Amino acid sequence: MKHIVSIDIGSTFTKGTLLIHKENEVLPGFKILSYRKVPTTTDHLAKGFFDILQSFCKEFNINQEDIEIYYSSSAKGGLNIVAIGIVPDLTLKIARITALSAGAKISASFSYKLSRKAIDSINTINPDIILFTGGTDGGNEEINIHNARMLEKLTIRPVVIYAGNEVISDKIQEILKDFRVIIAQNVLPEIDVMNPEDARSKIREIFLDTIIHGKGLDEISNRIGFMPDPTPFSVFEFVKSLPDSVEQIKKVIADVDLNLDPGIESITGIRSIKEYGLKNLKDNLSYDFKNFCLIDLGGATTDFYSNHKDTISDNNVIYKGLPEPIVKRTVEGDLGMRISSQAVVSTAREYIEKELFSCFKDEKEDSILDEFLAYIDKISKNPGYIVDFSGNNLKNESKENIYNKEVIFDRILASACILNAAIRHAGKYRKVYTSDKQMLVQTGKNLKKVRTIIGSGGYLSFMKDFTLTNFIDFGNVSNKNFEIDEISLLPEKIDYFRDDNYLIPIIANLSEKYPVESALLVLSNLIRV
Repeated sequence: MKHIVSIDIGSTFTKGTLLIHKENEVLPGFKILSYRKVPTTTDHLAKGFFDILQSFCKEFNINQEDIEIYYSSSAKGGLNIVAIGIVPDLTLKIARITALSAGAKISASFSYKLSRKAIDSINTINPDIILFTGGTDGGNEEINIHNARMLEKLTIRPVVIYAGNEVISDKIQEILKDFRVIIAQNVLPEIDVMNPEDARSKIREIFLDTIIHGKGLDEISNRIGFMPDPTPFSVFEFVKSLPDSVEQIKKVIADVDLNLDPGIESITGIRSIKEYGLKNLKDNLSYDFKNFCLIDLGGATTDFYSNHKDTISDNNVIYKGLPEPIVKRTVEGDLGMRISSQAVVSTAREYIEKELFSCFKDEKEDSILDEFLAYIDKISKNPGYIVDFSGNNLKNESKENIYNKEVIFDRILASACILNAAIRHAGKYRKVYTSDKQMLVQTGKNLKKVRTIIGSGGYLSFMKDFTLTNFIDFGNVSNKNFEIDEISLLPEKIDYFRDDNYLIPIIANLSEKYPVESALLVLSNLIRV
């Protein structure tokens, strides 16, 4: 039996768990002994990290040297990447997939030949990395050479990862001699062959090399002995490993009376596996975790993950572009519950007004809209603000209506983030007409048959009465788009699970070494709502 600590340093909170690893003869598992959450000390990230670690050591009288430690960080906002490719549906698409699966955030992408305007935009964005792709091996050379010469004119000096036509990689390095250029394998060496892993690995290495020097992470690395993973990378790897782990768990417990106590002990703020009971775990395992989506709704971004192998069996559907990866991540920087709330209003104004006016039918539309916008202004300036559901933040009874409205305002904001993130993540059908019939052209990923969706992040994990089925109608969105010859390929029926207590980012750190134990702990913690 060994003690394990896993900590995730987020932009708002630093969260950690102390666990023991139980080598049960039937199925190994984790038992959580303690859970801590402290505000992230943004000026010195090491403080919150070591406060949690030392509190565990003191509470259970353990030496730090005897603990197996894992940690991740998204506190600097992750790596900021600009992606460059040639054809939008080919090299640029695989460049975006590569960057996002590595846990990065794409601030802009450019196709074909770079213009002076594009160079000005890149200077303004000031990315950490330029992911420079284009051409199959032995294919187009002219555009990449042109783009390298344009990049040479940048006034900034981000790291450049070149993952394009390998025939001219030496030429690219020569042109960009004043930059740090890292050569990776071509992300699209042949027209139908995707190869993102080497470039993905290079992005992760740069993340570790770059973010580690920010605001105290280097102190953690020096004292612990290794560098953190990007939080989205850890979650991506967990999403990728979950289906196989679930199948292993099913085989073991199918006919076993689960007296394993796998997972959560009774501690403050965390339910016990005994409270859930065997029935809850077995019920969760009866749902489809081979094909599922995970939504991580944060204060600044909304990350949307899917694990689903898309197949086309309809003869009336034609697929356009590169096939979608089985495991996919998209991140939306304009969709967030606090820091990005102003941007959400700009992005989803029509949807927000429709929901507001529907919820507050007895109030004047201009008046309720003004109240909502005032609330958005308040939370964007104070990202740590949380609605006090006890009502203790109310100075007098006349404030009760304000409190109730803020609950609804947050719900509308969350729904807008989720809906728009889902639409951007999912693919589309577009109607085309031949001489004898109508056909559908598919681009992107078809999620229509995916039923299982997990909600994570501060709001979705702790808002117990929020359910996708009550507040968001994906099917209605698809039908509405169909009227304008476009169909969003969103889930048609949903089984929604809440990541109770927001454990997934913490437990995801453990999934590479302990995939089955991590899956068992997460599954025992999911609440179907």
